[in-house]
Amino acid sequence: MKLGAKERKFIIIGLGVIAVLALLYALTDSRPGSEGLNDTVELRKKTLLKQRETLYLEGVYESRLQMYNNRLQENMSRLLPGDSPNVAGAELLNILTDFADRSGVAISQKSQLKEEIVENRLVKISARLVTSCDMDQLVRFLTEIENYDKFLTIDEFRIGASRNRRDPGIRPNLTISGYINSNEDNTETGDQDTSS
Repeated sequence: MKLGAKERKFIIIGLGVIAVLALLYALTDSRPGSEGLNDTVELRKKTLLKQRETLYLEGVYESRLQMYNNRLQENMSRLLPGDSPNVAGAELLNILTDFADRSGVAISQKSQLKEEIVENRLVKISARLVTSCDMDQLVRFLTEIENYDKFLTIDEFRIGASRNRRDPGIRPNLTISGYINSNEDNTETGDQDTSS
């Protein structure tokens, strides 16, 4: 089938129109519309406002950070002296013995317990005491522990009565703990028993 000149002309014009329409479609589709441009401008305005607010509050954030750092340093100063659990445990036993002597509490047995790592930053150092005293001496001893400038906790506290009629006192058993900063040197164990 042969095409005439008239038909070829229509086909060429039709293909030209299709090419022009395809070109126009490609050009108009690749440009963002006015709505997309408005959304982008609004998003950038919001981002800029948030950044300006952050810059405005920078001083407030710095003062809060300084306050938290000061509080952390203050709390770190309340840790037990000593870099290792054994040294800190011995110091804890010395402190508790001193408190007991000043309070009139007799220690019949004392032992350092195995340390525990707490929240990957602190090592808990504990000591167990078996004592004998009267109620006033016990109150003085507990007051000494509470008023100590380092952070000490009483983890376990049991009171038993004396079976000896000549000694009508009480027999408190206490587990008292302090803390040291954890580091790589704190790998030694401190499970020693020193009875007096």
